[in-house]
Amino acid sequence: MMFLYIVKLFVISWIIQGDAQESRIVGGTDASESLAPYQVSLRRTDRLDYHFCAGSIISENWILTAAHCKEGKEADQITAVVGTNKLSSGGDHYEINKIIIHENFEAEVLHNDIALCQIKGEFNFNDRVQPIRLGSRSYIRPGSRCILTGWGFTDNHFTVPDTLQVLTVTVLSNRRCTEKLAPTRYSTIIQKNQMCTLNRESEGACNGDSGGPLVRNGKQVGIVSWGIACARGFPDVFVYVPAYYNWINEHIQ
Repeated sequence: MMFLYIVKLFVISWIIQGDAQESRIVGGTDASESLAPYQVSLRRTDRLDYHFCAGSIISENWILTAAHCKEGKEADQITAVVGTNKLSSGGDHYEINKIIIHENFEAEVLHNDIALCQIKGEFNFNDRVQPIRLGSRSYIRPGSRCILTGWGFTDNHFTVPDTLQVLTVTVLSNRRCTEKLAPTRYSTIIQKNQMCTLNRESEGACNGDSGGPLVRNGKQVGIVSWGIACARGFPDVFVYVPAYYNWINEHIQ
């Protein structure tokens, strides 16, 4: 069961307005082959056609992802596929050597929802496989535009796109994000180590996008963490990568 875009670990459903066959990430378009060479598809080792989460290449042998993607899985049960925009073909496969989950990860509320996966060996870098630089600045202005990529569901029929999807999304202030979530059953205060984006209804992340990268000006600033349904007009919540810049570097070095 692909449950990976979750709210407090509950499986959720959604309704997408308009023609579901034309929807993408939700609301995105097919990504070009050279757009996101850092993109990782995390799959079950015993079933390599099963994409369950995303990640990003950040060094010769480390992947950045969400901590909740590890839920119920050991390192030897996960395979990383890189170097292809297709789920059905191509790419290089790497076994996972170990997983480091943030020591203060809180699964019930998805605080500190960040993890590192070390592959066995090193990535073979080429024009389709490259690391992404990490954002280190402490503030991103609301209204800034970022790039979201992933293979998450594209409609309310649990359709998985074969081609990587891309969507430009708009950063929302943490205060405004908290206000937007307040009327819902998942009311919460967005922390300084989180960030939000919000476009219009029918544009946003969905199940299967978890752990994936949010990128601004060529640097990763977010990790897909959680949201309410899929593109229903509520914010998507991300781990704010600059808040963990030192933590990441301490572990991968």
